[in-house]
Amino acid sequence: TFRSGAIRMLNNEYPLPIMVIAVDGGYTFGKLRQVIRHMRGAVYRIRIIGVLPPAHSRDELSGALKTAEEMVRKQVAIWRSNESSGTEHIPRSLQLPRT
Repeated sequence: TFRSGAIRMLNNEYPLPIMVIAVDGGYTFGKLRQVIRHMRGAVYRIRIIGVLPPAHSRDELSGALKTAEEMVRKQVAIWRSNESSGTEHIPRSLQLPRT
């Protein structure tokens, strides 16, 4: 899900380059409490997929957000197609040290 309100507010004050980051796996949790309870066995993938130039107008920002969304959707589709075809190894669990 893409929510652009915060990005628009931030860009109005500080027009900075936009880092596009793809995250896959967060859809399995709806609330923070679920993340804590069900972390074991969870798989997350994160990748920086690009940096877009600063947007200096509403139209530029709207275009940048559409571009970013398309980039993220393509990356997630690649991850999921590789997973279903068996060409990408995804660890099913990560053992974290106890503190």
